[in-house]
Amino acid sequence: MWVEVCFFENTRETPPYGWTYRPHLTVRGTDDLLGVEFVDLDKSSFNEHVLCEIRLPYDIDYSQLKQGVYFDIIEGGRKVVGEGFVFE
Repeated sequence: MWVEVCFFENTRETPPYGWTYRPHLTVRGTDDLLGVEFVDLDKSSFNEHVLCEIRLPYDIDYSQLKQGVYFDIIEGGRKVVGEGFVFE
């Protein structure tokens, strides 16, 4: 699944990159936390939009994540560190 994401300034020390970033996503308008894994996330700057691939590693219902849906990127329970949308 391809998404476009943007990480907010002043929410982390650096934007995440690489293979091991596993945050939660929350589709806007819902309270469900969906665990995902970013696949080879390119290095970027804060507030920069980047395309990347995510994996859906858990045996849960991911049907909310469909093309055109906007989501928040969550760390540490409920800290919003970025946002994005499902590209395809």
